[in-house]
Amino acid sequence: MPDSEAKKAWIKQHTYQFGVKLQNKSDADIIAFFEGKTRQQVLKTAIRYYIAHEDAVNKWAAEMAGEEK
Repeated sequence: MPDSEAKKAWIKQHTYQFGVKLQNKSDADIIAFFEGKTRQQVLKTAIRYYIAHEDAVNKWAAEMAGEEK
């Protein structure tokens, strides 16, 4: 049964959706990691971990960029 107009309006107002394209060859490690897992939950967990550790990640990235110069 198709969604009602009210449900479509609620979804539009209360949700955010995006897509991610992965290449089979260069992103094989990521694709393998997702096997057998709920993609939505893995992404949410990874993003929340990143947010909680953003300062450390940015420091590490800056250090890595400095090493490459």
